[in-house]
Amino acid sequence: MKSPLALVVGLAVGFGSAAAFFGLRSGPASSSDEGSLDADGAPVARTPPPTELVVATTEAQRETADAPAARGSSASSSADPLFSAALERYARDGIEAAWRKLRSQPIPQATLDAGWQQFRAEVLALPDAIGTRLAEAATQAEALANALASADAFTLLECMERDEVGPFVELVGDAERFAKLFDCKSGVSGEVLEGATLAANRDTPVPDGAELRWGAGVHRVALSNVNGGRRFPRCLALRGAGMDRTLLVWEALHARDVLERIEISDATIYADNVFDLRTNPATVVLERVRVVGFDCGAGSSSAFDTRGSAWLVRDSRIEVGYGRHPSSGSLFDVRTSALLARFENCVLANLDVPSRHLQERATLVFDRCSFPGTREPEGFFTDPPNGVVLSGCTFTLAERDERGQPVIEKHDLDELFPGWKTAAQR
Repeated sequence: MKSPLALVVGLAVGFGSAAAFFGLRSGPASSSDEGSLDADGAPVARTPPPTELVVATTEAQRETADAPAARGSSASSSADPLFSAALERYARDGIEAAWRKLRSQPIPQATLDAGWQQFRAEVLALPDAIGTRLAEAATQAEALANALASADAFTLLECMERDEVGPFVELVGDAERFAKLFDCKSGVSGEVLEGATLAANRDTPVPDGAELRWGAGVHRVALSNVNGGRRFPRCLALRGAGMDRTLLVWEALHARDVLERIEISDATIYADNVFDLRTNPATVVLERVRVVGFDCGAGSSSAFDTRGSAWLVRDSRIEVGYGRHPSSGSLFDVRTSALLARFENCVLANLDVPSRHLQERATLVFDRCSFPGTREPEGFFTDPPNGVVLSGCTFTLAERDERGQPVIEKHDLDELFPGWKTAAQR
């Protein structure tokens, strides 16, 4: 067994080695020990007392316990100059702090190392991701600017839906500027066809930009059969002899192609649904048109089912009361925020817009319109939703029964077109 003196000497040697390795310094020597010499006059090394050795050894052990993480940090930083020791410590401290929010046990060193490597990999990938996003944003901004400058309705609608931009109140509020969106970019052929001819022969060629005409009376119209149902003209105009003279008993138009412009004027349209545009984008112009019959009680009972569409409606009437279920009836069934619509000097009677279904970024401007018997809440007119503008408009609220349901007067289309049902069956 070693003597106590040997143990003390061993500790002293061990401490000396530890101090040399870790850069430790013993406390200041007392004045009595300073300048001690041996028999030959050489300085004598001071031997710390046992209590001081214990303290120093404990501190050295603590330093040793902390050393691996510090070494790992500095080693990786020196190996990769892109990541400083300070950044690594910031990342590790953050990972460890987040770990402690959810778990009481310390984070294992291997897990912390893996977290650091994940941080490092994601930081290295950031420049590419950021650059890509910035380039995409710049491309989208240019596309939007070009669409606005060139009055390209379809690119604008695409930007609204894809890039979540809008509403465009200034654009839709400017009548002259907005009207340019509806120009027929494919050109107008100038060819005029009689609607009766088309009804008799569904294979009659209808070129882009053609005009279909109907005289006074009642006519059945199935536009889905145009060009044999193979290809719908990119631009098409339909004209009657007057809102109170021409009745078009309409089969809903389900467009399989992009409708660059469809224009209807001087007619009354009776239909469960006039346009079902939930597949492809379209621009639609209505002038001096009455739309009735869509309050049929089926689906949303809307005049226009839309997806990605622009509307210019002038001097027209869209009225609930002529369909099978006057308690229903909406202007739009909106399936997208890509909706641009301007109504000028129109009557929208007894219907919903419906504001509660309008998506963000949709834009509707009503200029000098009236809303008799509206089923919209009063707040729609006094505090319109974002993207809705009412300029010079008037409204009256629908009467309500004891259950709070709107009371809508039933109208008979025979008052406008006597014997229309019989005539439509011919």
